[in-house]
Amino acid sequence: MPGRPGLNPLRHSTVYEVTPAQLPVVVEMAEQLGLERMRQKIVQLGFAFPPDDPALVPFEKLQFRAAEKVALRTQAKRGDVDDIARWVREARDLSDLVLVSVHAHEYGDDEESPAEFLPVFARHMIDEGAGLVVGHGPHLLRGMEIYKSCPIFYSLGNFVGQNELVPRLPADSYEHFRAEPQMTPGMVYKHRSDGDRKGFPADRRFWETVVPICEFADGKLSSLEIHPVTLGLGQARHLRGRPRLAEGNEAAAILARFARLSELFGAHLNMGGAMATLAA
Repeated sequence: MPGRPGLNPLRHSTVYEVTPAQLPVVVEMAEQLGLERMRQKIVQLGFAFPPDDPALVPFEKLQFRAAEKVALRTQAKRGDVDDIARWVREARDLSDLVLVSVHAHEYGDDEESPAEFLPVFARHMIDEGAGLVVGHGPHLLRGMEIYKSCPIFYSLGNFVGQNELVPRLPADSYEHFRAEPQMTPGMVYKHRSDGDRKGFPADRRFWETVVPICEFADGKLSSLEIHPVTLGLGQARHLRGRPRLAEGNEAAAILARFARLSELFGAHLNMGGAMATLAA
């Protein structure tokens, strides 16, 4: 077939771990609702397969497993990781520096922390020859890590946030947001945020980020500056969403939050006025 564009997937599996006392409840619900009977029928017809791990208990599209404590576990698909790693090695042989960019919305214990599979993937990409890994997707700033002298940014948040200025929306957006068809796109976004009282316009974190300036020598990080950036929350909709350097108390608050998130990954920053640098 002729070549065609596509995506480079990083799929992952999700398992919900519950206590041994809770798991029989999941099994009982699946059986009484007829879900388990239907699943077995679909497997018998050849349209699906039983779980690779016999300890997993399927419940519709969810998978449960007994463990000591309740937890959400995620793991990247091995084949996808291997495919990406192969091209990282190819790029490393043909360039001075390799940057791996990963778009993922999934989160861990809270929305400011990455899902379990993302740090594992990012470190593996460094092992394969990447000089840095940059994450994005959740619209929120997350912390950074220094792994083998290479930076990993788990999410740089929004750099430009101008969803509210799109000139057109598809019909299914109107249905999804329960908006009347005669409403303009601007009206739909105002309706969606309840006049800035919920959603992105109601949470300052979506309007704050950082711009890292990284210098490398021989493929390894030699210096790092972190500059705080604001997208102008509180301004009119046609003005906010454009990046500009933060100043004063706002700059200090952004840097302090980024430093706190980064300490979770063992990265420590030195604060110096309107920017931060990597601590020795």
